[in-house]
Amino acid sequence: MYYLIIEKNFHLHIDKRLWIFILNEKGVNGMPITMIKVGETNIIKRITGNDETRRHLEHLGFVIGGNVTVVNEMAGDLIVNVKDARIALSKSMANRIMV
Repeated sequence: MYYLIIEKNFHLHIDKRLWIFILNEKGVNGMPITMIKVGETNIIKRITGNDETRRHLEHLGFVIGGNVTVVNEMAGDLIVNVKDARIALSKSMANRIMV
């Protein structure tokens, strides 16, 4: 049997395959952009992944401290607005961007 103790500054996200604990928007790590609602604007706090992936996202305009707005969500994939450009992201790529 497992017992979970969650402090008030944590957000619990339950995936079908695993449990993920993520600090809320006041925390250091942030939460994946896939968890914010359509129309919300947030500040990018961190980008995860290997160097090549992070560089690719940076070239698209996803930089730490930059604003990002979710425009639309379809089956987990996102359309976001970054630096006056709309960009489509797969769910796996969007999960690398923490806000």
